[in-house]
Amino acid sequence: MPITFPDDILNLITLELWKARDFNTLFQFAMSSRQFAALGLAKLYRMQDVAPVKPVDEIDAGVMASNYRNRNVMTVLTEQKKTRKWVTLWRSILLSTYERKTILPYSRYIRVLDLNDLDQLLEDLNKFRSLQEELFAGNLKDLHLLNDNGKLLSDKIYIKAAERITQHTPLLEELGGAFQAQLSQWLPRLPRLKTLRLYNGVELDASAKYIRQHCPLFKNLFVLHW
Repeated sequence: MPITFPDDILNLITLELWKARDFNTLFQFAMSSRQFAALGLAKLYRMQDVAPVKPVDEIDAGVMASNYRNRNVMTVLTEQKKTRKWVTLWRSILLSTYERKTILPYSRYIRVLDLNDLDQLLEDLNKFRSLQEELFAGNLKDLHLLNDNGKLLSDKIYIKAAERITQHTPLLEELGGAFQAQLSQWLPRLPRLKTLRLYNGVELDASAKYIRQHCPLFKNLFVLHW
């Protein structure tokens, strides 16, 4: 007879690991058994912003321009491997916005979402075209938009993907990225939003009133350019 643990005890364990931001231990916890998987994965996606696919120094800095690779040091092979990890992470997030396409609705656990990382990933995928198929296969093929030269239409993909994700992130507390008019459409969906990181302060012209109306917990604003 298999040994099981009370869910309340497991919840306490995963909560403490989440508070400690111990991604690796929580990942191993989730991988250790089917019983642990659901609880572990839920907490993992609550802190996907500190996943080890992102360099530690950049997580701590929290910079807006997320150039998350030191291209002068990494070989092309290593860079492609790193990009594949990003593809896996963003594919799981995007797929979780579709019903029953992932084990759990990962997007609903996300607290911090940095769309600059998605923007950088799309730029890198123009170099590693084989990875495009990995990201956009199946349900995500409608996001695989190309121009006449066969390059990704990154801006359109970025907005379309962000539009979908923000419809399925009810617990989101921090959002970062470069937005246009779409930000004012997304804010009413984010009642728990506390922090906004903008590339350009001009984006506030149309969206400031929506922050006041729909984000009662809002308290932090960071702007890279004004």
